[in-house]
Amino acid sequence: MTRANVFLRLSVLLATALVGGSLVACAAPQPAAAPDAPEYLIATDKTDNVVTATADGDRLLVEVHSASGIGSAGVRAAQGQLPPSVTLRFYLAGLEQMTFAFGDAVVKLSVPSGDQPVLQSVVEAGQESPLTPESPYWMEVTKPAAAGDPFEVSAPPAFAAAAPSNFTLGWIDFYR
Repeated sequence: MTRANVFLRLSVLLATALVGGSLVACAAPQPAAAPDAPEYLIATDKTDNVVTATADGDRLLVEVHSASGIGSAGVRAAQGQLPPSVTLRFYLAGLEQMTFAFGDAVVKLSVPSGDQPVLQSVVEAGQESPLTPESPYWMEVTKPAAAGDPFEVSAPPAFAAAAPSNFTLGWIDFYR
């Protein structure tokens, strides 16, 4: 089994745990920005992975800091649905692989080094299909402008249409 398949299976297992309502021991509610703002529960696979979620109107900003460069996390609304727009910021040296799982879909992307295009695919019902920018599963990616800047990834339009209460994400900075 390849590292990518193991990683995908771990992401799906984390998603299953979130849907079932159980979170790993390191899950903690995130402080709300305002008294009426929703709270978010975050579960990470390792204690050195720090993931925060902050609501800003109809947008949820999720920031990922990972000392090892490899990990996964689940984000769940404590009550109700997540905002329709999610922006993921990865403070990593690279983003060789990222997964974003919600509902029955797992979107995978890879940001190659250099000027090569970002590769994306979606796995639905066990079938993996490549994506184009016209797909409702396409995720916009902004590469870091300078050292220390994050990779920024926007959740796909299909995420807003699904209105889920949770999602999982996984990341590998560089294959080791």
